[in-house]
Amino acid sequence: MIIDLEKALQFALDNNQDLKKQKISYLLSDRQYKFSWNNFLPSLSLSGSLKNTHAFPNAPESTSTGTDLSVSGGISLSLSPGVPTVIQQARISQNTASLQYAQAEATLVRAVKKPI
Repeated sequence: MIIDLEKALQFALDNNQDLKKQKISYLLSDRQYKFSWNNFLPSLSLSGSLKNTHAFPNAPESTSTGTDLSVSGGISLSLSPGVPTVIQQARISQNTASLQYAQAEATLVRAVKKPI
């Protein structure tokens, strides 16, 4: 079976495990960078409770009945001086992973195109 150079190149790009690993590494670092901005978002919390009380039949009159509702919430924002550095490091990791993927792809293309 004989295949032309373009088909061989496409087959190599689609099936090379090292290239797939580099691509996954790049995608992970890209996601980490995109989500690193979440360090600037506040934390929100909300909680609530509902209590419904009924007296037993033949219970003393002092037993209280009724419904109580309570709701509470909170917001907090924690910032540290290291957050911008964390974001910058995530960006550097993303760039590094992108360059490593491009280099792995170029190396594979050269290997396929290399004359035997």
